[in-house]
Amino acid sequence: MEHNRFRSHAVATIALSLLAIAAVIGGCTSGSPAVVSTAPSAGATGVPTSPPVVTVTFDRPMIEYSVEHSLGITPSVGTAPPTLAWSEDGRVAAVTFPQPFAPNTTYTVQIGTSAKARNDAALAAPLILKFTTGAGPATGAGPSESGQAELTFTKDIKPLAEARCTRCHGGKMSDYDNIIAKKYVAPGDPQKSRYYTNAAGITEHPGGNVWKEKADLVKQWISAGAPR
Repeated sequence: MEHNRFRSHAVATIALSLLAIAAVIGGCTSGSPAVVSTAPSAGATGVPTSPPVVTVTFDRPMIEYSVEHSLGITPSVGTAPPTLAWSEDGRVAAVTFPQPFAPNTTYTVQIGTSAKARNDAALAAPLILKFTTGAGPATGAGPSESGQAELTFTKDIKPLAEARCTRCHGGKMSDYDNIIAKKYVAPGDPQKSRYYTNAAGITEHPGGNVWKEKADLVKQWISAGAPR
């Protein structure tokens, strides 16, 4: 009799343990990821044609390549694929398209259900984001109303990087594709861009403050979406 009671108690203990484990696992793996915000927001009008950046924020870390492979925009914006810069926690993706948006155009950005969170849960429904651009700059307008031409990597940042970064990094810091692929730049967010914070001496950097008096220029370029 005593043996049976012991066996029943052991079985019950094991069952409760398995239920507890299942609950923990279920809490970590159940539920679909969701988009909590976008920029531009859904239905936005008068969206600037440049920088051509769309930011998507998820409620949990995502599998980055799954989002990239499920992303699309209609009508197309250039022939090259967009570049995605991710936040360190894997929740925010800044999507930079290869050329400015067309003026007075309604765009539809989609992220399909093949996009998955890091717990392998897929989006329950696709993201469908529609927004409409504004008139855009006048043809041949050149400099903006502020009197400054648009900052670009090729024109403004690359010469600076070539002069100040080559000794330690070779050509890596003056290669646009490299700094985007390595996520040194988070388009639209200089404070999350090591390309700015490290080389401006804001965060630890063996080379110290490399940008110096040009730090604001680099900051403005990243804030504008880091156009090529």
